[in-house]
Amino acid sequence: MRTRNRNQIKAAWLLGIISLFWLVPFGTNAAANVNPPLSVINIKLETTARAKGIPSLLLKAIAFRESGWRQWDSAGNPLMSAGDNPAIGIMQIASYDSEDLETIEKLKTDIDFNIERGADLLNQKFDEMVPQIGNGNRNILENWYFAIWAYNCWVKDDMSKNNPHQLTEGQITYQDSVLDLCAQNFIPSVSGAIRPVNISRPALEDIPEIGMPVPIPSPTAIHNRDLTVEVERLFGTDRIDTAVLVARAGWTDAGISKASRASRKVVLARADDFADALAGVPLAAKYDAPILITPPHEMDIRVLTEIKRLQPQEIFLLGAEGALGKEIVDSLLQAGFSSKQLVRIQGADRYETSAAIAELVGTSDGSAFVVTGENFPDALGAAGVAGKKGIPVVLMPSNQLNDSSLKALKGLDVQQVEVIGFNQTMYGLLKKELQELIPEVQVTSLRGVDRYATTVSVVGCRTDPVTEIILATGEDFPDALAGAAFAVHRNAILLLVPEDNLAEHPELVNYLRTVGPGVMPVKVLGGSQVIADRIIDQFKDIFNSEYF
Repeated sequence: MRTRNRNQIKAAWLLGIISLFWLVPFGTNAAANVNPPLSVINIKLETTARAKGIPSLLLKAIAFRESGWRQWDSAGNPLMSAGDNPAIGIMQIASYDSEDLETIEKLKTDIDFNIERGADLLNQKFDEMVPQIGNGNRNILENWYFAIWAYNCWVKDDMSKNNPHQLTEGQITYQDSVLDLCAQNFIPSVSGAIRPVNISRPALEDIPEIGMPVPIPSPTAIHNRDLTVEVERLFGTDRIDTAVLVARAGWTDAGISKASRASRKVVLARADDFADALAGVPLAAKYDAPILITPPHEMDIRVLTEIKRLQPQEIFLLGAEGALGKEIVDSLLQAGFSSKQLVRIQGADRYETSAAIAELVGTSDGSAFVVTGENFPDALGAAGVAGKKGIPVVLMPSNQLNDSSLKALKGLDVQQVEVIGFNQTMYGLLKKELQELIPEVQVTSLRGVDRYATTVSVVGCRTDPVTEIILATGEDFPDALAGAAFAVHRNAILLLVPEDNLAEHPELVNYLRTVGPGVMPVKVLGGSQVIADRIIDQFKDIFNSEYF
């Protein structure tokens, strides 16, 4: 049995990693192909690994071993190895039909497809091609040793390549180089992307010197995937206090320039009704402002203290004096703010108020959301996405058209309207009216079987990587209202959760399995009386199963 010098071996495979950056360019693909930031690639690998049931650390390490997390070289050409059957892209895929030009082109140009193909190949090795290690539990990292070996080379008639018995001095097998990567933070620039683990190897006596390995037990020391879900609660003594704490957590002065502080704005809404506040989230997003809430005719001292801390240039008051009365204005004036700093946005009713806010927000890409003004879940589910996209939320009654809302949409000259949560009859009526008002407008519907499924369908409109999850109750509006602005500020997604049982909402569970926390932080708005501990336990259990 050969004894390996670990320092020599590590030096050898590190040289191998460096050599990857000299992969042969293929073709003259224009420099329009630019590798995404490493933080984005991390999310792509994480998401694919979860969807495919693969420990994400292993998929990330293989991708780094193969390409250094690059799909294209500096000239925009796809990474290609030498030879007649070159390996392609970030996962260095070499298993393809040489006559299937469409697939080959997609492997070169579509990084998501390339990652998915690599994950499928790794799964194929684990499920079909290699002997089982231990009980075959996919959650045990050691059980993937043969599959990683096979990802690089597994030829039944010649098992010499990557056989640890067949090494010359200074060599290291492919699978051992991948597991050595897993023991270090190989992407230090992306905080939290890698959680290093020293993964045990099979005993050499369990691997034949010549020929095909047979099923073997797991190594004595085994490691389960790190399934820790990092959950932090943000909550105060009541809804008003929670909104203050959310603002304090999100809008600190640390690292903020004086110019940014000088242009800061705050959105203020009433604490006892959701109508005016619903359309205010895109406004808060437009100005990167927190949303605070107060009783309509008495300024809560905690809110006033927080506004004074923030020292905003402008304070948007949502609604007429019935929503935020003269007492609120007087408190702000007495606190030293001038009347010019107080900007009231109002209409005769919630629909006119939402229209006025929509006009101020505008639309960044010619689109808008239309939601009912009669309940909060659909609107708040849409608000965070609307804020991120820079588009307005326009309120509409659930059973009839509203002239001020239609006028607002026409004035915005929208080309795309997403109608959220209305029944089919109202959706058809609204679509017909909008297409008569606005030539060539595209009107589509987003709805689910309940408020949670509808929220998931709306959140699915986001195409950018998810870096953080914020959970708020779907049973009341204040926490989700403050949370929607907080989510936009932190580039997070806001999800509404039920008070009963996650398992009764399969659309929500499936979405969580796809984009759930892993290395991403999760913030829960509200104490255990608002979102019960059992919901958080169920939330964690989703990721402590076969998913990572």
